[in-house]
Amino acid sequence: MGEFIRGLRAVRLRAGEPSLGELGRRTSIPASTLSDALNTGRRRLPSLELVRALLHGCGAEPAELAWFERAWYGLKQQQDHGAAPPRETAPPERGAPRQLPPLHGFSGRADYLAELDTAVPSITVITGTVGVGKTALAVHWAQQRAESFPDGQLFVDLHGHAVAPALDPRRALSLLLQSLGVAGESVPVDLEVQTGLLRSLMTGRRMLLVLDNARDAEQVRPLLPGTSSCHVLVTSRNTLGGLAVREGARQVHLGELSEAEALDLLAGRLGAERVAAEPEAARELVRLCACLPLALRIAAANLVGHPDQPLADFAAQLHGVNRLARLQVVDDPDAAVAGAFDLSYAVLSPEAKRAFRLIGLMPGPEISAPAIAVLAGLSPHEPVPALDSLAAANLLEPGGTGRFRCHDLVRLYAGRCARHELPAVEREAAVGRLQSWYLLTADAVAELHNPTMLRLPRTECQLVGTASEFASTVDAVSWLDRELPNLVALIEHAATAGPRWLSWHLVDALRASFYVSRQDMEWLACAQSALEAAQAEGDLLGIAATCNTMGIAASSRGELALSEVRFQRAAECFERVGFQAGISSALNNLGDVLHHAGQLRRAVDFIERSLSLEVNRSNQSTHLSNLAAIHTALGQPQKGLGYGLRAVAAAEQMRAGAALSYSLSDVAHVLCRLGRADESLGYLDRALTVARENSASKCELSALAGLALAYSILGRHDEAVLHARRVLSLAPGPESMGMDPQHQSCAIEALVAAGHFDEALAQAASLLVFYDPSENALTRARLHLLAGNALAARDGREAALEHWRSAREAYAHTDAPEAEALDPLLG
Repeated sequence: MGEFIRGLRAVRLRAGEPSLGELGRRTSIPASTLSDALNTGRRRLPSLELVRALLHGCGAEPAELAWFERAWYGLKQQQDHGAAPPRETAPPERGAPRQLPPLHGFSGRADYLAELDTAVPSITVITGTVGVGKTALAVHWAQQRAESFPDGQLFVDLHGHAVAPALDPRRALSLLLQSLGVAGESVPVDLEVQTGLLRSLMTGRRMLLVLDNARDAEQVRPLLPGTSSCHVLVTSRNTLGGLAVREGARQVHLGELSEAEALDLLAGRLGAERVAAEPEAARELVRLCACLPLALRIAAANLVGHPDQPLADFAAQLHGVNRLARLQVVDDPDAAVAGAFDLSYAVLSPEAKRAFRLIGLMPGPEISAPAIAVLAGLSPHEPVPALDSLAAANLLEPGGTGRFRCHDLVRLYAGRCARHELPAVEREAAVGRLQSWYLLTADAVAELHNPTMLRLPRTECQLVGTASEFASTVDAVSWLDRELPNLVALIEHAATAGPRWLSWHLVDALRASFYVSRQDMEWLACAQSALEAAQAEGDLLGIAATCNTMGIAASSRGELALSEVRFQRAAECFERVGFQAGISSALNNLGDVLHHAGQLRRAVDFIERSLSLEVNRSNQSTHLSNLAAIHTALGQPQKGLGYGLRAVAAAEQMRAGAALSYSLSDVAHVLCRLGRADESLGYLDRALTVARENSASKCELSALAGLALAYSILGRHDEAVLHARRVLSLAPGPESMGMDPQHQSCAIEALVAAGHFDEALAQAASLLVFYDPSENALTRARLHLLAGNALAARDGREAALEHWRSAREAYAHTDAPEAEALDPLLG
């Protein structure tokens, strides 16, 4: 207990040892309570809420906060049960990540394991030729030493040498940050910000990070935690010498198995009795497989399927086809291992061979049973029994219900089989079916997720087959989450290898889902590739659609000038091809950008023009919701309420879940501004339910922000603060493409009303850093106004003047009437 309290006192000392009175103002906790909490002679633990508040008040880092939480839970267990706490105790709401994949049949490598045990640097790189067992060694060592890393073990496959595109460091960091508890919608977009956040979260923790199948040092470097308390284990076919030079990484070069280790591996797969019965044949088989674990496992899989076949006969077959002997060729390891694939492939049934060839046509990292069925010309819901045969032969690895993965060399070999054995016409037909299925199913997901969002006509796509069907929106979103890596790979492949039109049509189909579920990293990468493809083809419709998508992405990050340029380009291209619905969409989006920039009357003009051009009325609810928000901002809430109610009716008519949730939240916001907050609660409860039913996280944020504002107006400040903190924790700033500025303002307004002045000031200050004064005048004005109000309530009018003056200056660049409220405050 004493050590824990002394740690709290040390944090206070590093913060400049603020007085208890100052800490009381920061935390809203009486100074006497804080004094008692910091007394090293106390017998009982201070409450966790008090500890958290004290640490926040002293500006503790996230990793420091996490450490004290773990220590608190351990001491609490000791007090409650009289048991000694574990060395590292994690809070019950989030356990330490344990991501190491399962490993079966590991054999030998005692010298390498010992070498890894003695590795002093915090970074170790395991290098070696293909199929030598780098990943198996890394995972086995990590599993054996898991207790040395009590804060968790993270595992990321970087796809450095795979058919699928290598994992971009931003995407890899996004995965790591989410594994450490950062919400997907809160992951920053900027690479340096991501790296800094990872290092902050891992500082002080004892964790192991396994980076498998790295391409080069540049792919790995941003992922390094930069702390000696964590260990990084990297596997790669390349030496990654740059890591050794600059980061002091230790290299472990993995060679082939010894004969004894290879025989042990074979015995583990075939049974010790079968290997012992033919010792010479077993040694010959090991020699022909060049003691490579991958080749031995595949050869053993063939023998397992034929339990009566002598090992000598199998070894003679290898000599006869002269394929596995190529494993001895040092300068061509990829071609050498292909001999083992030949043997596995030769014994497959005709149905399994065909399924295997079709796998070679898949561009993504995973294989799903529906995708193979479509390639084979079946319905996506029809079973493909041959996939189980391929898994039994170790050519596929089960990765979940109906999903499989395979070694990248296996996939390359499958592609070679497809090219050599399938006529070009048959290959093109199969790939066309797969592309159609992905696009049709992505459209089906969008229809359930956000049916009001505009989509391009698919007339140029020549689609065949049918989409997968979903029982609910949740099922549809789950499909999108599972297939996202394949969809991204398909877009990237189509953008470069063709057909290029597929890239922008897929991005267009996924836009609705990306927008409401906040898959921001994938959204940006896909849209950029599709835009480049459309520009290369000179396809105006493709350019317009991708510019529209990228404009929304820029707006979500607060980059309003870039967003305006994108939407103007989209409107021009839509107009040149005469696509009226597209023009309407781009004009509405322009109006929304102008709204956030504070140019409210221009925003109204653009959105009213968009409504006059709307041809299918599907977007009407969104456009009406925007008008509701803008007229409310113009000081015309009664007019805004009329537009909001029309938006709700339009969304209900379209059965559009996401649009309905937004419209309900907008109506509630207007009611709050009209002094009818009690009426708004029903709209907000419904908005929150609809958002969650449709897995629309951005819509959920809007409803939570509205609840924070409504409860604040009604004087229910505990509930208001709870919702406000939830909103602000989900998206710390626009660099993460987090949310609408109105959400942030409502949350901070609720904190001010509840008397949490320091917290409100800290939130406003952190957000002001991210919003550019030249682009986000209205947002900055509102944040300065709220910060001034908080200071005035806490310290008096004089303390607030600087923020109020800044607000007045920002409002001068807008036509928002809120500026008038500042005149009496400034005298």
